[in-house]
Amino acid sequence: VFIELDPATGKLNYHRFKELQKNNVYGTPKTLFFDNNNDLWIGTNVGLCLLDKQNNKIIKFDTDPKKLGSLPVIEVVVDDFGNIWAATFNGGVLKYEHKIRLKSYSYSETDKNSLTGGWANKIREDANGKLWIATSGSERNSGINILDPRTGKLISRPFNTLFKDGKTRVSGILSLWEQSPGLMYLHTFKSGGGISYYSMTEGDKFLKLLDLPYLQDSVASTYHFIDSKQNEWLCTERGLYLRKNGSARSVLFDLGTMEGSTSSSNQVSRVVESSRHGMWIITDNGLFLYDKTGKILRYGYDRSKGDVFVTQDVNALYEAPDGTLWVGTWQGGLSHFDLSTKKIKTYTRDDGLPSMSIQSIIPDEKNNTLWLATFEGLSRLDLQSGQFNNFSLSDGIQSLMFADGSYVKTSTGLFVFGGSNGVTVFDPNEVNKSSIPPKVYITDLKLFNKSVLPGTGSILQKPIYETDSIELPHDQNNLSLEFIALHFSNPSKNRYTFKLDNYDTEWRETGDLHTAYYPGLAPGKYTFHVKAANDKGVWNEKGAVLFITVNPPWWRTTWAYLLYGLLFLLSAFGVDRYFRYRIVEKEREKNRTRELEQAKEIQKAYRNLEEAHEVLKSTQKQLVQSEKMASLGELTAGIAHEIQNPLNFVNNFSDVNGELSNELLAAAEKGDLDEVKQLALNIRDNEEKIKHHGERADSIVKSMLQHSRVSTGQKELIDINQLVEEYLNLSYHGIRARDKNFNTSLERQYDETAGKINIIPQEMGRVVLNLLNNAFYAVDEKKKKLGDSFMPQVSVSTKVESGKGPRTLIISVSDNGSGVSEQNREKILQPFFTTKPTGQGTGLGLSLSYDIVKSHGGDLTIESREGEGATFSIQLPYTT
Repeated sequence: VFIELDPATGKLNYHRFKELQKNNVYGTPKTLFFDNNNDLWIGTNVGLCLLDKQNNKIIKFDTDPKKLGSLPVIEVVVDDFGNIWAATFNGGVLKYEHKIRLKSYSYSETDKNSLTGGWANKIREDANGKLWIATSGSERNSGINILDPRTGKLISRPFNTLFKDGKTRVSGILSLWEQSPGLMYLHTFKSGGGISYYSMTEGDKFLKLLDLPYLQDSVASTYHFIDSKQNEWLCTERGLYLRKNGSARSVLFDLGTMEGSTSSSNQVSRVVESSRHGMWIITDNGLFLYDKTGKILRYGYDRSKGDVFVTQDVNALYEAPDGTLWVGTWQGGLSHFDLSTKKIKTYTRDDGLPSMSIQSIIPDEKNNTLWLATFEGLSRLDLQSGQFNNFSLSDGIQSLMFADGSYVKTSTGLFVFGGSNGVTVFDPNEVNKSSIPPKVYITDLKLFNKSVLPGTGSILQKPIYETDSIELPHDQNNLSLEFIALHFSNPSKNRYTFKLDNYDTEWRETGDLHTAYYPGLAPGKYTFHVKAANDKGVWNEKGAVLFITVNPPWWRTTWAYLLYGLLFLLSAFGVDRYFRYRIVEKEREKNRTRELEQAKEIQKAYRNLEEAHEVLKSTQKQLVQSEKMASLGELTAGIAHEIQNPLNFVNNFSDVNGELSNELLAAAEKGDLDEVKQLALNIRDNEEKIKHHGERADSIVKSMLQHSRVSTGQKELIDINQLVEEYLNLSYHGIRARDKNFNTSLERQYDETAGKINIIPQEMGRVVLNLLNNAFYAVDEKKKKLGDSFMPQVSVSTKVESGKGPRTLIISVSDNGSGVSEQNREKILQPFFTTKPTGQGTGLGLSLSYDIVKSHGGDLTIESREGEGATFSIQLPYTT
């Protein structure tokens, strides 16, 4: 009897050993032990027991007296991985590892209710949730199996019991599918050659031959699929057949004719429907897509279009919710394919895969994992961490070898994988995710292949597995390190990788080897890392670390380098003192020579500067004169037009007077005094007009001469309105002479009180002319850009302002051209700056105008809004 005391309540619970009674012998407790979960393990004289306190019962392990578990257990301990170790009296040590074993169904010769023999390579779930499993490989043992995964009930039907004639020989099923609830279609080879289709229900004892006219009986189908549109797809070894919903005929897609394909591309094993892209087609030579437009494309084979798969023999495919693909290939590992970037990341054995051949893929969306059936066991990939957990025979799988495409995810969430020895069925939510990584220790340090033992005078003061760092002399640098990973689930499957910082460029995978060799290490500091993974592929990332220092020889120590430095400094000081005097003397001589040369260069530069200054002054005068001549040229064109009008009047009235004079003589001869008087009055009127237009031409010529001659600098009283009007006409007719198509609206606003003002007329006329020319140019350029939608307009005004201070005369020239930008407004009055194209302006007009206005004691201002026009205003003190 066990008596359990609750210290808090003082209550006693009694646990009796009636369950252990056999042949009137009661088990006698030898030892007690509480594990990490506070469960009580009991070693008895008849084996190992566990106290189930929840159900108040005792569980005995392995009660068969022929097995070691029935031996007396004298001691029980638990290791860091949760394994129970039991020491027996004379039968060795027992180990109990608590883990979930996967459920598998296999063939047994002694059990008639077991699965039929051979490879379980075709699995389908029917409408009732039962699994139809076809095995192949043997005419005698293979057959059809119907498994209820909820109850474990299994119905086995060998092929040799399914044909009434007793002559038909079948060793396997090529494909099977549920045509309607409870009715399964099967596809197999005929015994005499060719292909047959059969139907079968759960209660049928014999297969019934079918006639499917829309399929060729000579085509061996491997997979049948009905998509979301009720289209029927048949995968065969000659290509892919499609029978659209309602059609009596099927269409064959010959994949072997596509670029890069061969006849093996027509060996289609499966199709996978995609809500994003269409229908994925899995073949023995390439991954294809039947897109939503009906076009077939191939992926992962042409390097010019992106990454390629390691092999083109595709076995499995899963499309993730984000549209990326997980592709399993034969001997090519597991590939993650991003269709948008055409990038492929491939997982191999180095990443934890148990095999490079991926046979099937089932996603576990709830736990964010992928389950992979391989040719060396099952594997689970955690998509978040990228870690693989592998499951072998000890975990209960049917065998290490799984069949290509033999899998089902049932309607209740069970995962089913078929292989060479049956099927494995499990609920992924019940499989323990956690797996404790192994502990890693460095177990031995060898120098020149001899182990170093700890002790006085040794490099090691403690055992190497308790040592964090070692220090080696320069001549003890040929070392090797041995290490071990402690994990007892399947120690032979533990894996190792190591790296020596400052020596190795990458981690070294060693498989199950436990030694790292480093001969002839150079002096320096190193860090040795070793990591290990258990049989599930879970790595101990921290591992074991050892800091290693290889000391340099004495002549390469810090003190030696300090001595070398001191000797060098002393030698350098002596040499420096020796050469310093010679260098100083040479420098003094060089300085004297240099100073003399510099004096000569300064004198020469001064002369060159004076010459350059004179040239600059001459150039400036030439530019000013050029600007004036340009202005004069513009005037000349306008004056020619202005003079032409009065001269035409003079000529016309002179001709008229000539005719009137002849008429006057004729009238005088006739004695017609009234006619004579009238003709004389007409001649007099014409003479006055001749005189008026002659004076006008004279005025124009005088204005031209006045503008063109060099200014005397003498101010004169000038009628400012008349001056502005003359230069307005000259500027306007000048531009009209150059461009007959030019036209603009002119607006004049003259202040009648302006009168005469004391100015230098030639200079001020140049300013007004320059401003007018610029205004006409601005509106003309804008007209050329905008066309007839723009109406050019230029206005000229004079105004006298009187305030508290002296009177001021303002002459303004405005236009509605493109205006002046704020950036150019700050520079436009600077010499040589122009906004006109190259060759159309010197950039001196406004600069000279500004200087002229300033010399008159006035100011030249600009107001402008870019794109709307500009106003230039001359402000002059009103002096008479």
